[in-house]
Amino acid sequence: MTVLKGEGKHPMLYGSYRLPVGRDLRAYIARPDISGSFPTVLVVHGAWGLTSHVKAFCRKLARYGFATLCPDLYHGSLDGRLDDRAEAEDRWTGIPDGRAARDVVEAFHNVEAPGTEWCDPRRIGILAIAEGGRPALAAAARIDTLAAITLVYAPVDAPGLERAGVPVLGIYATEDERVPADDVRAAREASGKGSFAFYGGVGHDFMDEARDGYDGPSADDAYERIIGFFEERLGAPVGA
Repeated sequence: MTVLKGEGKHPMLYGSYRLPVGRDLRAYIARPDISGSFPTVLVVHGAWGLTSHVKAFCRKLARYGFATLCPDLYHGSLDGRLDDRAEAEDRWTGIPDGRAARDVVEAFHNVEAPGTEWCDPRRIGILAIAEGGRPALAAAARIDTLAAITLVYAPVDAPGLERAGVPVLGIYATEDERVPADDVRAAREASGKGSFAFYGGVGHDFMDEARDGYDGPSADDAYERIIGFFEERLGAPVGA
């Protein structure tokens, strides 16, 4: 396996992963294909599910020396790709109250467990995409050892942001009708927490190449910000 120019520094391993939590909790893993314990990012998907975009997000971080794990919050119940926003939101609201946050907490504790040799338990962060921000913030409030959290056009309320208790990076769009920039700024000011980047002229899902609103230059810049943030907050990744 090779690393293509401009795609990071490391070959990687990636594929399906099953979390040993006493029930069927599947996940996607991507990590450097070398021995060692890596700074780790737990990725939390939104209403679209564990899509090719989310998996590509995981692989991109892995190429820069991070281990990543994304639990399937739908528990394998999606029987195909979701393309309709209303259907996706309907399926998302069908997840039982509290289950998604519990899944994130259990995934976190599994990767930080002594038997997970590829994870450095002192250096674990969370990256939440869109609707995944709510269970991610709820989980963050229950995890004492979390090092950092990134929110990518995720809904934010001030109490949830305040309870996170760790450094926060926010990636948002000025033309996002689903998560208005003014609401995000108000939440940030009310909580007094976080560093937020607002991308002009783009809307929700601007980092998702499978959606109509995808914007390549903005997405590339956002990836650089996210990687730089985790490098700063989780420590130097492998080979840095």
